Amino acid sequence: VLARIRPAFEQLAAAHLGQRILIVAHWTVNRIWLCHLLGYPIAAYRSRVGQDLTALNMLRYVCRHDESPVFSVVSMNDTSHLR
Repeated sequence: VLARIRPAFEQLAAAHLGQRILIVAHWTVNRIWLCHLLGYPIAAYRSRVGQDLTALNMLRYVCRHDESPVFSVVSMNDTSHLR
């Protein structure tokens, strides 16, 4: 799964530098991507990353000319919009 989503997410982010985009994905995709970004073993995605239904994850993508592009997790599993 990571081999398929990583290039897609990186291409979307790079194509929209300086903009906000929304990616809607399934529970497993979200948990595997977050494990990858947080440095957790991908095999542990079920136990290491929680994802409630309709949860929002906010990521930041920074691309500097002298460094490789980097994703960082700003917030994870946010369900405050349901209150």
